[in-house]
This record gives sequence, structure tokens and C-alpha cells, in this order.
Amino acid sequence: MKSYLSPVNYVEEENQLNELLEKTNKYLEFDGFKIVLRNKKLKILFLDNNLIEAGKVQKIDNEFIKENLNKCDAKITEGDDSRAITNARALLETILLYIYRETTGKDFSFDGDLTKLYKNISKILNLSIDKKIEENTKQVLGGMLSVVNGIAGISNKLGDRHGKIEEQYKVEKSMAILVVNATKTLSEFLISTYENQYKDMKYFKEL
Repeated sequence: MKSYLSPVNYVEEENQLNELLEKTNKYLEFDGFKIVLRNKKLKILFLDNNLIEAGKVQKIDNEFIKENLNKCDAKITEGDDSRAITNARALLETILLYIYRETTGKDFSFDGDLTKLYKNISKILNLSIDKKIEENTKQVLGGMLSVVNGIAGISNKLGDRHGKIEEQYKVEKSMAILVVNATKTLSEFLISTYENQYKDMKYFKEL
């Protein structure tokens, strides 16, 4: 199969190869793997269902964050930098949705816009940038918003996230490491802020 799908047979016909790979993977995924095109070479990836299902997460703490970041690090070690970024975004997305649900008592109507979701959580956690905030704090909070925008933009460009086979956006290992580490900082800060502000609410919910 790999010889039939070899990129050398589809020079200047990349779209046709992408279509063949997409159709082939619909069957291969039943067996837990798929074929992807990386740097003009075919590679077999095993599907491990590492992506978090936000609606099923009942509790998020530092242990939960650490566990999922370890999965991101494992992807980088395996050379699957795109998947590492996809998983990092999924973790951040899940944390934001979790905080919204826990603080409002309802699910956020999420349309995939990570920046809009983050801005909603910023208001809930009093992290919004306004004139009353000290300038240095304002710069840090503005930087956090820029990081969220960056993670959203990078992950949206990844072929892996949208089900395409050949990456439309080349990810360097260093960028994957940066995104994962930035997600770690954001995640721990958001959960810590949420717990500090809503610890009384959590206590009464557990009674």
C-alpha cells in the first residue's frame, strides 16, 4: 500500500494523493492507525484517543493538567509535533469550558473560537484589561490574550486538527515545545485563579 501511495507517484498531483489518503484512512482508523504525509514521506501513526472530551471532565486540578501535558511531551518525543499542539489546545479549551460550566452552572455555546471563549472566562475571573489595572499587570494579561490567539491560530492551521492529511502548516519541534509550555503556564494560572476565587462555591457543592 505504501508503494502505491508513495508521493513520488503523485508529483504535481498532491490533491489526488490527499484524497486517496483521506479515503484510505477512513478504513484504517477502525484498526487504530492512519497514514500521514510528512516532508514528502509516508508515516504510519497509531491513534491513541488522547484528545480530551471536555463534556466528560468532572474535575480539573494540577494533577489532571500534568497528566495531559505529559501526553503532549510524549508526542514531541515521538516527533508528532502537530499532535502535541493539537492536544495542548484541547487541554486549554477543556479548562476554559470547565471553568465556565463550574462558575455559571451551564455549558458554554462553543463554536470553536478559542479567543472568544477565553475572553468570556477573563470576565468571569476578573482578568479583563481595563483602565483601572496597573500597567505592568495589564501587559501580562495582554500577553496572555496574545498567547491564546497564537495557540488558536497555529492549531487552526494544522492539517491534523481539520482531518487533512498533508500538513498545511509546517510545525517545528521548537514551536511545539513553546506551545506546550505556554499552555502549561496558562492552564495552571487559570485553574489557580479559579480555585482562589471560587473555593467557597466548590466547598458547598461538595457537601
